[in-house]
Amino acid sequence: LFSHFIQRVILNLFFFTADNLIFLSKSEWQQANMSYKNFKEKFYFVPFCIDTGFWNKKNSNKPKNNIIFIGNDGRREFELVKKIAEELKEYNFIFVTSEIKKEEIKSSNIHLYQGSWNKQILSDHELKDIYSEAKLSIIPIRNSYQPSGQSVALQSMSMNVPVMITDTVGFWDKEAFTDKNNIYFIKKNTLNLWVESIRSAISDKDELKKVSINGNKAVKEIYNSENFYKSLKNIVLK
Repeated sequence: LFSHFIQRVILNLFFFTADNLIFLSKSEWQQANMSYKNFKEKFYFVPFCIDTGFWNKKNSNKPKNNIIFIGNDGRREFELVKKIAEELKEYNFIFVTSEIKKEEIKSSNIHLYQGSWNKQILSDHELKDIYSEAKLSIIPIRNSYQPSGQSVALQSMSMNVPVMITDTVGFWDKEAFTDKNNIYFIKKNTLNLWVESIRSAISDKDELKKVSINGNKAVKEIYNSENFYKSLKNIVLK
């Protein structure tokens, strides 16, 4: 209770002194509007953007055989993703993370790139090649208001890779994304549910293609840098 009280005092002082506050997640923005109503005129939601010009899959004959897991966020379910891959031995998994060590890999169907983009283990072009050979991008995360996994999800969709992600309270925009239309939502982080959902998604090729096309369309229309810069400019010049 004391910690919560101190947190609210600090946030109120911060909100009072700030001119504007920008939220990249609609759920965080909505929560802030409810919790700090006195400052809601300072709060803005601006959809996070990626460079859709770079993260863009060109026509390629490369086979899409892999399931990918990318990220180092502390809210990722690293133990769960290892178990998922070990259970689904019929599929190839590519892990790009510094949070899983080589000695932890027990199954031959897992290939680990032990690193992250900010450590220059892989260049963006190398990461792009990994996306281009993926049939599904999985993002198991813990429940939180933080929009964890957003960058990887948007990069995946921009590269025509369908995304399967835990349905958390912090998902960045549930109005723009719906289950089995342009994304796959997993309600609970249980091994059986993840394994069954992955098998079901990959076996239904028509639905998988639809999710891929619609996810790519949503990213290109909403999460491009042009929209992002335009929104920032409107806030600054208001």
